[in-house]
Amino acid sequence: MFNGCLAFLPACAPGESKPGDTDGTSSGESGSSGEATTLTTAPESSESTTDDPATSTSLDTSETGEPGTCPEGALCGSEPPEGWFGPTIIARVPNGEAAPACPEEIPEAGPILFDGFSDPPPAVCSCECQPPASPSCDANLVVRGPNSCGGFYDFINVESTCTNLDVDSFAEFNLYGYYYYYNPPMCMAEQSAEIPPIAWESTINTCRLSETPLSCEGGGVCIPPAPEGFEATWCIYQQGDSGCPAGVFNTKSLVFSGAVDTRECGDCTCGSAGNQCEGAELMVFSEPDCAGTPDAFLPANGPCSDLTAASFAVDYPASGSCPVSSPPQSMGAAEPTGEFTFCCAG
Repeated sequence: MFNGCLAFLPACAPGESKPGDTDGTSSGESGSSGEATTLTTAPESSESTTDDPATSTSLDTSETGEPGTCPEGALCGSEPPEGWFGPTIIARVPNGEAAPACPEEIPEAGPILFDGFSDPPPAVCSCECQPPASPSCDANLVVRGPNSCGGFYDFINVESTCTNLDVDSFAEFNLYGYYYYYNPPMCMAEQSAEIPPIAWESTINTCRLSETPLSCEGGGVCIPPAPEGFEATWCIYQQGDSGCPAGVFNTKSLVFSGAVDTRECGDCTCGSAGNQCEGAELMVFSEPDCAGTPDAFLPANGPCSDLTAASFAVDYPASGSCPVSSPPQSMGAAEPTGEFTFCCAG
């Protein structure tokens, strides 16, 4: 596969010469090997080098090479400096838009790259603290006896979820512990992070010659003109940030294959929930599964009462406050990565 750049000149019609040429010869700059590359237009002649001179161009790229022909408008060039890839055409479109596909005559898709990195804003962090779904309260129904509050028959733990239990006796509802807590519950953090998108100015699509390009004189290859939608120049490239080699490919662009994004939000911590046990009541239902509306409400640590019921559930008051003790902090940054140096003619 031809993975090099080419030093080239556009085709000249018979009798024409480049501005500044006095003898039909233009000296190129030295490549990496130190040898100068000479580009020469075909000598003026009334005889054509092909059967149809209107559709071909003859360029001599060495002093001893035999002239070859390329299609009209095509260029012929020599091997590039070592370590460079190409020749390549590029299409530059605004980021988010579709770049044109590689044309048939330049079919090999190269890397898709990005240009014009803008430092994006930091992550937007937020946090809310919510009370726990079920308070950590030690709630119990104490069944005393069928005739009075003087005895003790049963001791049943009750919660905010429904408890089915047939009771026809004297009973009382009790909460135990410091402020009716053994362990004051912590609020639950609900955290969110918004990461603003990375904005590139443009996306770059690249296309290279096929693995078997049309050859021309002096061991060169034919280079067709860049099609519509692509920049009207040819480039060479290599990975990393490098200076352009001597020669016609002397206009440098530094582009990137992507970006590393480490933006994120730190942890959020919450304080303790308000006292959800204090003020709790026991809801008493005459139907199983706490169906219907409660028939009675027993206050926490209230008096013993004559009770008939089929199910129970604790009604806890809403938490008074659930503070954010340590809000989340924005961390990290985004930066471009995967440098590519493009050196273009002109």
